[in-house]
Amino acid sequence: MVKELKNLAQHVTKEDQLFLEKAWEWIQRVEDQYVPVLSDFLNPHQVSLVENLASHRELKLFDSADVWPSEQSRLLLAPIYYELDPTDFELELLAIRFQSQFGKLTHPQVLGSLLHQTGLDRRVFGDILIGENQVQVFVERPYVSLITQEVRKIGRLGVTISISAMEELLQLEEEVQTKTIFLDSLRLDRLVASAFQLGRSKAAQLVKANKIKVNYQERTEVSYPIKAGDMLSIRGKGRIYVGESTGLSKSGRIKVELKILARK
Repeated sequence: MVKELKNLAQHVTKEDQLFLEKAWEWIQRVEDQYVPVLSDFLNPHQVSLVENLASHRELKLFDSADVWPSEQSRLLLAPIYYELDPTDFELELLAIRFQSQFGKLTHPQVLGSLLHQTGLDRRVFGDILIGENQVQVFVERPYVSLITQEVRKIGRLGVTISISAMEELLQLEEEVQTKTIFLDSLRLDRLVASAFQLGRSKAAQLVKANKIKVNYQERTEVSYPIKAGDMLSIRGKGRIYVGESTGLSKSGRIKVELKILARK
């Protein structure tokens, strides 16, 4: 195991260590066989890990999010002489259409149906965008036929699925609530409880049940320390973007600015 991998592995979770070992195999394949390697969809944290690992290697690294803006993206690792064609990312944008007068679709409904009805892994699906009368999903190209054939219904709604042009990518405006909270300590459970007006015991249950991620990594310690710049994802509730601590209250509690994106 080379120095770069050892250095990174010392500062990350066990889950990240396993991912880094896989990423190192990608790098070795590119350097030894002079062939491009395409990842599944990765979250921004994983993308950052690969970028750090590959930063001093003799190869090129391309991110599909630089071509089509998205949160989840695919990385293409390639020999230094490689010239990118965007089609090399092998992804498609699927449009899932439904009759909105009969109901709405939610992100959990769409993701659950895609996984259960196709048997595919979460990693082959990218961002899921919820519109008024359609949902768009980034997906790895080899699985398009399977998805269009198998998924005919989501929840109680009949759906039709077809490939959509990238130029038709939905531009969604997220409704973000700004909130100021006061905490006696920057613990994970206390911040979540205050942000969503939950009891501490309820917030602790969410943490222990693996329903909260900090910067895309699951955290199960209720006392996990939170800092400015962290992003918390709470299953079924939404996301919290943690701003700077802006001082203390008269009682000595920490004043923290939050941006909250509630789950629709």
